[in-house]
Amino acid sequence: MKKSQLYILSLLLITLFSFVFNDVQAKKKRCKRKKAKTTQIAATDSTTHVVRAPGVPNQREHDSLKAAKMKEKLQSSALVVSFISMSSGIDIKSAQELEAFILSYNKEHKCDMTYEKKPWGREGERDYCIIASNKVCLDDFAKILKTKFNGNRLIFVKENTPCKK
Repeated sequence: MKKSQLYILSLLLITLFSFVFNDVQAKKKRCKRKKAKTTQIAATDSTTHVVRAPGVPNQREHDSLKAAKMKEKLQSSALVVSFISMSSGIDIKSAQELEAFILSYNKEHKCDMTYEKKPWGREGERDYCIIASNKVCLDDFAKILKTKFNGNRLIFVKENTPCKK
């Protein structure tokens, strides 16, 4: 009698697990169907219209998004002056001169340049991100800085470069 009860119990457990396993598989298939985006082609009269799935941009929208991102990137590009060190710290005197020079250049040429100091190293390494609404002012300022710091190997002046976040 015990063997028959054992067989019945095992049969019940097997059927129970098969139902649970099938239910899990069915849920996975439903989730996959929901995630898949499809594009349908609807025929009307003699013309064919493409009806895109939600969230799938058409080529024109894709191009406009790409152009907007590129425009934003160019607007965020600026003049970046990087002060690096080679195991002895940065040229702190030149960094102070740069800050004072930005202020004096703004007063002289009536430019509205702003700068942001972005530290990134252990020995005082930093970037000065200089942004101006007037592109001509920024270009002239970059030329002056390049000549001013020409022989200094610890200072890099980069134009049209996005600032570090």
